[in-house]
Amino acid sequence: MLNYHELDIIARKNKPFTSLTRDIFEHVRISYPCLGRVSMIARDGDKLSTYHTEDVSQQEQPIEFEKISIRKGSSIEQIISQLSYRIIDDLRELPLTRHIQMLLDSGYISSLAYPIIHNNNVIGIIFFNAKTPQLFQSAEVKKDFFYVAQIIATLQILAFERQTNFNRLLTIALKIGHERDPETAQHLVRIGHYSETLARLLAKHLPEITTEFIHRIKRFAPFHDIGKYRIPDEILFSTKVFTTKERAIMNMHTIYGEEIITNVVSMVDLNSISTKDVTFLKNIIRHHHEAYDGSGYPDGLSELSIPLEARIVTLVDVFDALLSKRPYKEPWPLEDVVLFLKQKSGSLLDPLCVDVFLANLDEIMMIRHNFAD
Repeated sequence: MLNYHELDIIARKNKPFTSLTRDIFEHVRISYPCLGRVSMIARDGDKLSTYHTEDVSQQEQPIEFEKISIRKGSSIEQIISQLSYRIIDDLRELPLTRHIQMLLDSGYISSLAYPIIHNNNVIGIIFFNAKTPQLFQSAEVKKDFFYVAQIIATLQILAFERQTNFNRLLTIALKIGHERDPETAQHLVRIGHYSETLARLLAKHLPEITTEFIHRIKRFAPFHDIGKYRIPDEILFSTKVFTTKERAIMNMHTIYGEEIITNVVSMVDLNSISTKDVTFLKNIIRHHHEAYDGSGYPDGLSELSIPLEARIVTLVDVFDALLSKRPYKEPWPLEDVVLFLKQKSGSLLDPLCVDVFLANLDEIMMIRHNFAD
């Protein structure tokens, strides 16, 4: 049986959500060594995606990085609609989906799913997986894991509320800035979706991409050009080729954007936002005009010294801008855009990002279709 008092002490420590979850998971495994996995799943409409996972299995789990649709009539839909938990005694008796196969390959047999409820709405689901069948049927065991689930759910709701409050402040700043931005609102939406998709695809190649990274880049990529708010009208709305002086002024939008975020952060309680979130956001804003060969701005970074999140946003921003109509240009044909990306691979753009992006162009173009101007 679990020591609830010790769990409460662990949960109250001043640590990031993922660190607290790890500590709780390790503490629970002392009493339940057959527990091998706990996974927090975020809900976005009719899609589910992994927010964070603790797993003792060493097996690669690419399914973690994919969004999963909530099927009509499924037990997951019932968890959401009925705000109820779900217990599976033996996963081997279920239809063999990719996700079930992943769990079975890792040795997991039984499962408990518990909804994360915020304002009477399911914002996510916690999954516990054990290597023992029927683990979660015992009344004592069920009581223990419901308690653990409630602690984790509370922590995730707090993290969700912190993110929401920070996003509200950022969105206000973005809307103010976008009133003067000649690019469309849908461009910003597409940038978020492109970036998320490319990050998910790159996760198969780059171990530094975590589920947290994927969630962050979707949230923060649309803020890349927020610094244009401080660029004078005669330059921001110009349809002419910039002079050297005008180009230097326009290039300052990366610095201005970082300053805007610093000002926004100064208005909130620092304990209510993640420093990792702020750094990630600033990396995108400051460095999305760096070039892979070091010829970009503002810092002349090159190759892997450019933060990965910035390298991703650089590519998707160029792609969408070339396909879009602007006051100073007509949209390019897709084949010309593809050729340009190939030509700029290794100079302006990260070669791996370009290769993975173009290899999945159909999926990328579906985003453009779904969020057209």
